[in-house]
Amino acid sequence: MIELITATEWANSPEIRREVFEFRHRIFVKRLGWEIPSIDSMEFDNYDALLPVNMIARDASGRLTATWRLLPTTGPYMLRNTFQDLLGEMEAPVSEAVWEISRFAFDPRETGSRRVSEFAKIAGETFCALGEFGLQIGMNEVIGVYDMRISHILKTLGCLPLWIGKPKRIGNCLAVAASFEVSLKRLRSLRQTLARSKPILIPFTPTRKAA
Repeated sequence: MIELITATEWANSPEIRREVFEFRHRIFVKRLGWEIPSIDSMEFDNYDALLPVNMIARDASGRLTATWRLLPTTGPYMLRNTFQDLLGEMEAPVSEAVWEISRFAFDPRETGSRRVSEFAKIAGETFCALGEFGLQIGMNEVIGVYDMRISHILKTLGCLPLWIGKPKRIGNCLAVAASFEVSLKRLRSLRQTLARSKPILIPFTPTRKAA
């Protein structure tokens, strides 16, 4: 299951903020070697101060396994204010119905082909969670930057982009800006692909601790 952390809960929950920031530091800075600011073994930036909506995934033991954040495009967001060159000549979206997903971090326990399968599962659940949340607030599109190495997984899930920008090398990945549909039709298709009939999202539980 995936926990939805609203902007208010994010602002009022320093423990989960620290857990997420430490998790991101471990994935982005230590494992992937991103050259981004990090303080006290925590990775965070100015966008976290904008009170984004966050989503987190945990395994059965309570261990944090994935996290990502969402910001509306009506205010500052990464693709418009940091990675605008990935848009090429396209205009950055500005709409209450379009949100950005960023800082997707994933920590698998499996290796090799099992790791790919585990990532495909969390990617599918991510899109389901985006669909469930999006339909609640009137979202019809989510944008973001992703590594082209996962293109085959997106195709398998039936989550092909509505549009895609010009690829650019960032660190050790070939990154592209892309837009994805958020709709009841897409959500139903994903649930069928994942053999899930019930909602993915559950309310955030501040007192829950990782094992």
